[in-house]
Amino acid sequence: MASKKGISITIGILAAITIASFVIWTIPQNNQANFVVSDYESHLDGVKAIHQIIMEDLDDDFQNLINGTMTTQEYIDAAEGSSTQINSQIIQLVQSEVNEEWSMSYSYYMEALKNYNSHIRETIVAANKIAENVDSDIQSTLEKSQEFKESMNALIEQSDEARP
Repeated sequence: MASKKGISITIGILAAITIASFVIWTIPQNNQANFVVSDYESHLDGVKAIHQIIMEDLDDDFQNLINGTMTTQEYIDAAEGSSTQINSQIIQLVQSEVNEEWSMSYSYYMEALKNYNSHIRETIVAANKIAENVDSDIQSTLEKSQEFKESMNALIEQSDEARP
C-alpha cells in the first residue's frame, strides 16, 4: 500500500494543480499567463525533482499492482494523476520563455517528460490487460513501456549535457 507521505505529497501536488488550473481558467483569454524565470538552472532542477518524485511514486504503485496489493482502478487513477502532473511540468517549461543559452537543455527535458507520459500510458494499457486477464500481450506492452522510459533517460542525459 502507498505510504502516508507519498499520498500526502500526491494530494498536495494535485491540489496545487487544481488551484492553478482554476486560476488560469478564470483569467480572461486575452491575457496569457507566463512563468517569469530568472534562474533557469534552479527552475529546471525543480522540475527534475518533481519528476523524480512522480516517477518513484508511480513505480511503487505499479509494483503494488503487480503484487496484487493495489487494484487496477487505483493504479489507473494514480497514473492519470501522475500524467496530469507531468503535463503541468511540460507547460511550465514551455511558458518559462527560456533564453537561448538554456533552450536546448529545456527542449530535451520537455521531450523526456513527453516520453515519460508515453510510458505512463503504456502502464495503463498493461493495467487494463491485467484486469482483463490478457496475459499474452502484457509482455509486449511492458517492453514498449520500458523503451519509452529508456528514451526518457537518454533525453535527460542530453538535457544535462546541454546545460551551459
